[in-house]
Amino acid sequence: MSSKTPRKRRTARPMDIREAEETYGIHRWGAGYFSVGDDGNLRVHPTKEEGVWVGLLDIVGRMRRRRFRTPFVLRFPQMIDQQVAELHDAFASARTAFGYDGAYRGVFPVKVNQMQPFIEGLVASAGKHGHGLEAGTKPELAMVLASGLPAGSLVICNGYKDAGYVDLALAGVAMGYEVVIVVEKFHELGLVMKRATRAGMRPRLGLRLKVHARGTGKWARSGGEGSKFGLTTCEILEAVEVLRRADRLDELQLLHLHIGSQVTDIRRIKHGVLEGARFYATLREMGVPVRLLDVGGGLGVDYDGSRTASDSSVNYTVQEYANDVVWSVKEVCEDVGVPVPDLVTESGRALSAYHAMTIFAVDETQSKAADVPLPPLPEDADRAVLDLLETRADIGQKNFMECFHDTLALVEQLHMLFSLGQISLEERAIGEATAVEIYRDVVYYAKTSARRVPEEIEELEKDCAAKYVCNFSIFQSLPDAWAIGQLFPICPIHRLGEAPTVWATLCDITCDSDGKIDKFGDVREDQDALRLHTLDGERYYLGAFLLGAYQDVMGNFHNLLGETDEAEVVVHGPGDARVTLGRCRGQTTIEVLEQFGHRRRELRERFHTALAAAAAETPLTDADRRRALRAFRATLSGRPYLS
Repeated sequence: MSSKTPRKRRTARPMDIREAEETYGIHRWGAGYFSVGDDGNLRVHPTKEEGVWVGLLDIVGRMRRRRFRTPFVLRFPQMIDQQVAELHDAFASARTAFGYDGAYRGVFPVKVNQMQPFIEGLVASAGKHGHGLEAGTKPELAMVLASGLPAGSLVICNGYKDAGYVDLALAGVAMGYEVVIVVEKFHELGLVMKRATRAGMRPRLGLRLKVHARGTGKWARSGGEGSKFGLTTCEILEAVEVLRRADRLDELQLLHLHIGSQVTDIRRIKHGVLEGARFYATLREMGVPVRLLDVGGGLGVDYDGSRTASDSSVNYTVQEYANDVVWSVKEVCEDVGVPVPDLVTESGRALSAYHAMTIFAVDETQSKAADVPLPPLPEDADRAVLDLLETRADIGQKNFMECFHDTLALVEQLHMLFSLGQISLEERAIGEATAVEIYRDVVYYAKTSARRVPEEIEELEKDCAAKYVCNFSIFQSLPDAWAIGQLFPICPIHRLGEAPTVWATLCDITCDSDGKIDKFGDVREDQDALRLHTLDGERYYLGAFLLGAYQDVMGNFHNLLGETDEAEVVVHGPGDARVTLGRCRGQTTIEVLEQFGHRRRELRERFHTALAAAAAETPLTDADRRRALRAFRATLSGRPYLS
């Protein structure tokens, strides 16, 4: 009996646009920004207009012709303006619908994305819509004041403060910005009053409430009574009295609350806003002239397209969010009989997530036992090996579960026999490879069966998935996928006219077992593998999308894999786009090493010393030394990623 018998190959079939978009959820998580073209390539519509698009594979081709290689980040600044406009339009619609007399004043929290290309695009859009910025540290505030915001723009100063922070905020006041210094801890009130008095200024102040309500999802603990920021009810009352006694109560102009980031359930947002509105209305009844209610962040992004309250989704739209904020505040104010406040939101993720994506190539597939040539089957092969071969030949739709359980027992027997020295290494290799093929067939028959897939087969499916090795670092490009298990949309950018036939997980090129993605969002339930295409010898490109929030600024240098190349893409019409290489260029190896204290000259000197020491101990020829030096210099000047 042969250890390998011919098997019928399951070939790929054509796939139409609708099926492609359904397979990868593009029309759900894409929010109108992405589509599949007739050529099977993924398109980007940065203004959501059908006739304004560019194919991502075309952008990759342009980058390659300019000697840029994946991975790289693509930014679409038109998406920033689109998201800002949609947020303002949503609040304008809600205010009109509910007869809300107050204004809407959005600010962007720059901690979400501090990259200069993004901030520049945001400020350009902010000037058109009257959007401001929020800072949480001194460096962030310095960047905000130098960002080019129009005079009179709203600047919210959150975070813990020292004298230097307060002085910089007061400088912003002098520069003509509407700066509001938000008191996060009670002792900060005295500090702000002291520094303002010394400067001869009367600043606008805000108080951050420690509300009881908190959000849902992975960031639920960032809000609520356990939050690290905010004043208790007693501290709020005492702060009011301190300002009243100092005849400075008119400086208190804003109340701030924060329910949480990426709040997945609209009911939690409504509860938090109602609580904050009640604080506002009560203080107005007490004669406090507060005029701004800042409901903080929390407006989420639907990463998996399921439109649910799962961690990777939200069960509401931007319009529903605006409606609930406006209606909740108006209802409380009318009940108490006080004027409605101007509304402020600190939406960050919703404005920035869509504009950036990372494109990377699949480098290879990790081999499994069944994927490499096997040794000949010994004539005296053990019965356990023969039984595995027979099981593989007999498996079908009707008996796949029986074959699965038989294989588990036979594999255990196989390993025990090898440990006892009763079978050869060749027999073990053939047995393991045969078992892998049986497991793949079990998964196939289970997935195509009308019966419910048993839990044990679901685990087997994950084990059987192919491992596609991708030329990128999850720690640099998708840090939240590693750190907190956040799911991001991932799909091929081409070959979408061909049905995918491989279930695969993704491995990056870091030397770390955590450098992988083995959980993928889906509208029904999260998947342990992603449907991808077979590798046919041509470059196979994948995109990771909705990365514009936090991923840019939180990426790290694990395994010394540095920042990637970037390009900014502005689209004018069908297939018509201008591609500008980003100012944030990909780092060379030496640039990454220098961030960790390894200076260029010192590194070269140490290598020369090490080479000389090796030559004293080992017979190195002149050619050997020259090759070593060339390899060392080429590595320092080249990219850290695979070429």
